[in-house]
Amino acid sequence: PFDDLLRTHILEPAGMRSFTSKKPEKALYNLKDPIAEHMRGSPAGGYWTTAEDLCNFGVWMAAKFADPEFEMLAESFGGEFYKDKIIEHSGG
Repeated sequence: PFDDLLRTHILEPAGMRSFTSKKPEKALYNLKDPIAEHMRGSPAGGYWTTAEDLCNFGVWMAAKFADPEFEMLAESFGGEFYKDKIIEHSGG
């Protein structure tokens, strides 16, 4: 299952402990966005996490790029997130 792959290959290695597909009880979200509170995680996104875990993910990803093979894979398959040696995503 996708969630098992996500946990094994990304969340645990990145040290992300607060990551879920369902809105946590005390979650903060954009009150002006009519769908924000109803978002649910899927392979397309929509997960809930903390700022600390988002930072952990960023640090982990930056370290992964020290491996030339990982960078080659990112260049080949990560076009949505990786271009001209910059990791980014619009969120859209």
